[in-house]
Amino acid sequence: MEALSKVKIDLEELTPIFDPREAMKPDSEQIRPEGNLWEFEPGMRVRQLRKGDIEKGFAQADVIVEGDYSTCVGEHAMLEPCCSIGDIDERGRLVIYTASQAPSLHATMIAGTLGLPLNKLNMVGGTVGGGFGGRNDPVADHLVGLLAMMTQKPCKWRWTREEEMVCSQMRGAWQFHIKDGVTKDGKIVARQIEEIHDTGAYGGFGPYAVDKSVFTITGPYDVPNVHINGYCVFTNKQVATSMRGFGINIGQFAMEAHMDKIAETLNMSPWELRFKNAWKEGTLSSTQQEMHAVGLIETLQATAKLAGEKLSPELLAMSSK
Repeated sequence: MEALSKVKIDLEELTPIFDPREAMKPDSEQIRPEGNLWEFEPGMRVRQLRKGDIEKGFAQADVIVEGDYSTCVGEHAMLEPCCSIGDIDERGRLVIYTASQAPSLHATMIAGTLGLPLNKLNMVGGTVGGGFGGRNDPVADHLVGLLAMMTQKPCKWRWTREEEMVCSQMRGAWQFHIKDGVTKDGKIVARQIEEIHDTGAYGGFGPYAVDKSVFTITGPYDVPNVHINGYCVFTNKQVATSMRGFGINIGQFAMEAHMDKIAETLNMSPWELRFKNAWKEGTLSSTQQEMHAVGLIETLQATAKLAGEKLSPELLAMSSK
């Protein structure tokens, strides 16, 4: 109570921004001093990927198919709430006992936060009973570390389930706009994508997730002309972090949903569409990487068999080689 009585808070209430598209507007309230868009490189607030000539690709297309896709936030909901213990050992080092998926990474972050050299900090990771990406961020480690340094006594901080739900890092929300140019026979000749990741109030793992998504969102499909812009946007919400394949599976959801939309537009089997555009040996990916040991067509054939889907002789005769 004595400590609480010494805390004085001066608050200026501002209008919160919860929609990343609102945060992206030039006249929007600035959530952070550096602006509302993460700067991936000096002066570069968008992660870009380019392959071929997108306008030329659209000119070659017979049909343009566009779609918007979005996902919501997700809570990891591990059975064990976040909990950390801080202590000072006999050598004067700060020791933090915690459940962490990345103790060496956290050691660097905590040492920087507390102004300690790494040889004065010992992170003991312990056993992670459940994480799913939610223990890739330090949650209570810096708090117990500071308290232990101030009191020179063991200190423990354990979040309640309510605190976990309200304050912990979440799987961030995403918005995608996909525009594809397709020929009548189902060949995708141009793919243009805008993706927006809501990273919350801090960067965290958000920029890394955007990098991963931009590099993988076109999926295992041979598209000669690709144009992708990825944005990592600050909002007044919980911080986004990693969660089970973060930065990849969310983009694949949007892409595969869009593949089904293309098939429906062309009145084509979604299986046939994927076969026609599948990677083969030597295909150049969207990142200009030559593919080797490709087995996508064979995987599709095996999956169709397990699903009881009857493929045409033409599709059954195809090969990734």
